[in-house]
Amino acid sequence: MPELRFGAHYRGGTSAAEVVAYARRIESLGFDGFWVTDGGRGRAPLEVLATAAAVGPNLDLGTAVLLLPFWHPTLLARAVATLDGLSGGRVMLGVGVGGERAPDFQAYGMDPRERGPRANEALALLLRLWQEQGVSHAARFYSLETTTIDVRPVQKPHPPVLVGGRLGGQGRSRDAALRRAARYGDGWLPYLVSPEQYAAGLQRLAEYAAANGRDAATFMNAVQVYVGIYGSQAEAHAAAMATTARTYNLDDSQVDRFCTIGTKDAVVEKLRAYVEAGALYFVVHWACGDEDFERNLETLGSEIIPALRT
Repeated sequence: MPELRFGAHYRGGTSAAEVVAYARRIESLGFDGFWVTDGGRGRAPLEVLATAAAVGPNLDLGTAVLLLPFWHPTLLARAVATLDGLSGGRVMLGVGVGGERAPDFQAYGMDPRERGPRANEALALLLRLWQEQGVSHAARFYSLETTTIDVRPVQKPHPPVLVGGRLGGQGRSRDAALRRAARYGDGWLPYLVSPEQYAAGLQRLAEYAAANGRDAATFMNAVQVYVGIYGSQAEAHAAAMATTARTYNLDDSQVDRFCTIGTKDAVVEKLRAYVEAGALYFVVHWACGDEDFERNLETLGSEIIPALRT
């Protein structure tokens, strides 16, 4: 079985000192990747990763996730190819369609109802721009004529593209992210899914991949988890309600189902359930207060990750 890998989501600010310190800290604790989110109107994720790349030479550099509708495919192809070159081929591009906050779309003058079709068109173009010369395209959202980008990714044929999204239950009516991953991606990167949902999603992903003439066995099985480690389940639940639940409008039962929270033993047990469901790469977000963040980071890196790897 391949070794489990763990990426740590960046929770700091925009100063170089903070980014550098975090990259060095997580690498010293045994994490495999530095991951950052794209808030749409906050810090620019690729610039943060470029700073981390210079001081964390062994870290994957991932977006979890980059909001694809806000990026022109040509601009994104250039930026990611440049970062992949600067880092020696360490970029992992997690993408999503957004939708949690309407003001993000208002800032770009976009209709959120178009985010799915826009993302699909952008993904198709992005893959072509990384691999082809003279790309021409005319469709609903983008128009290019004989376009060639002059910088290519180090990773061939391109950096792994992981498609994020929420599953929305066990049925197939909200499988847009799975279908997108099966057609364009190199893996699925869901968030706020239970281990049971994750297993069901991977099974459906394999079916959709086969329908597109692809083998999901070659995909990367990644998952985003929201971790909060405390002395009791009640304390962890309260912290998750004040952080993750507030961000995503979760109720009490959803926090317990979707978040990986509790004592060290409880967190290990929940992470093992994801491994049994098929997960090999964890992107860790933090379901804890700022005052408890350093302790959570230390405990996960020095105690929980080694336990899971053995």
